[in-house]
Amino acid sequence: MKKFLLFLSLVVLILVIAGCSGVVIVGPEVPVMGDVRICTDDTHIYGYVYIDGRDTGYRIDGWGGPYCTGYIRVELDRLHTVEVWSPADGTTYSGSFRPTYSGQTINLPLL
Repeated sequence: MKKFLLFLSLVVLILVIAGCSGVVIVGPEVPVMGDVRICTDDTHIYGYVYIDGRDTGYRIDGWGGPYCTGYIRVELDRLHTVEVWSPADGTTYSGSFRPTYSGQTINLPLL
């Protein structure tokens, strides 16, 4: 019995020294979502607003309004593309932004 306990103690000691205390498996991070709105007062930026190639359902017009979209749900801390497209003139603005908090206002043109 003493030999068995000595052997078991030796195995536990070796495992502790080797750092074999367990395996932790971490799953993928869940994206953090938030709301942003896109605004402009630049008279050359007007048309329908697209984010990451998807129509947001909003339009902006730096000349006569509306100057801002409503709030649009996006993933935070991720680079997004924004395009403002006019049926008459094509793309009037294209750029990218990385929102850091919900409720953020993205002003075009981006500097």
